[in-house]
Amino acid sequence: MKVYLVRHGQAEDKESDRERHLTSAGRNDVKALASYLRTLRVKVGQVWHSGKTRAAETAEIVAGEIRVTGEVEARRGLDPNDSAAELAKELARMDEDVMIVGHMPFLSELVSVLVAGGAAGEIVSFRTAGACCLERDDGEPWRLVWLVSPGTLP
Repeated sequence: MKVYLVRHGQAEDKESDRERHLTSAGRNDVKALASYLRTLRVKVGQVWHSGKTRAAETAEIVAGEIRVTGEVEARRGLDPNDSAAELAKELARMDEDVMIVGHMPFLSELVSVLVAGGAAGEIVSFRTAGACCLERDDGEPWRLVWLVSPGTLP
């Protein structure tokens, strides 16, 4: 099983845009990431996002480029300061690839919980419009397969 973790693109600041839509640069970075993921032939059953505008916009852009066999939907428990432990338990019971579009520090905590049981501190620090892929085989621990950010895309 694979879990693709994506940090939302650069968003407007709260003072100028209370909803925090993606900036033009953020939208372009997310489009570049989505194009790259298409070249990798990423296929997931679902795309989950926090419901925050910047994450929802990022999820829709990415889902438009990759193969999604199910829904793109907002999920509780994916906000920036939510605990990753519950989601980690849910992922342990799944066998269908999924993409999660969210925020820091939640995404970094999720990687730490999945890969190192939460004891290792920050394993991955996501840049905006950055992504990583974690993978596990049946009964095996999660491992980091790749990590990309706008500055490292080919």
